[in-house]
Amino acid sequence: TSLIFFRLINLTNQDVSILTTYTIFPSLISAYVNKLQCFCFEMIHLNKNESIDLPVIFFLSKAINMDFPFIKKVILFYDVHIY
Repeated sequence: TSLIFFRLINLTNQDVSILTTYTIFPSLISAYVNKLQCFCFEMIHLNKNESIDLPVIFFLSKAINMDFPFIKKVILFYDVHIY
């Protein structure tokens, strides 16, 4: 189980609302990534010049090593959509 943080910074002089989505690379291992806590698909409001650290708790199934021994790196990529 791992805990990572994703930092969002609003560098503008306006309040913004943000929605995030995520992608896992390589996509064929998506079933092996289990996210226990995440901020994805939640509307987040940031005031002007505000920054926040958002937690992501996840684990990778040990079966990934047996099924895909050639994969050495997993990337969780977040898209940020500003409204």
